Amino acid sequence: DAIAATEIFLAKRPHKKRDILSTVLAQKHGITSKAVRDVWKLRTWAWVTMPYWTKEDLDFFLTKHLCVACRKKGVSSWQNACSKCTEPKRRGRPT
Repeated sequence: DAIAATEIFLAKRPHKKRDILSTVLAQKHGITSKAVRDVWKLRTWAWVTMPYWTKEDLDFFLTKHLCVACRKKGVSSWQNACSKCTEPKRRGRPT
């Protein structure tokens, strides 16, 4: 759910690579470690975690999700991206 996704996303900040945090969070929320990492990598729940993104998170997301036209224009922020790019695609099962 959205609350769990936000908690998982915010837990990313203090964690070190190769620690067991994704496993701990996965067990707590009854999901897989991969699902936790997908939240951290902005592959899932992006529309919920977006208010908590750092500049680095936004830059990472934009490099993965801008359309060809926005890339050609050199778009580097949501404000300058087209409507197709500014709406994160929801992954997973529909609710």
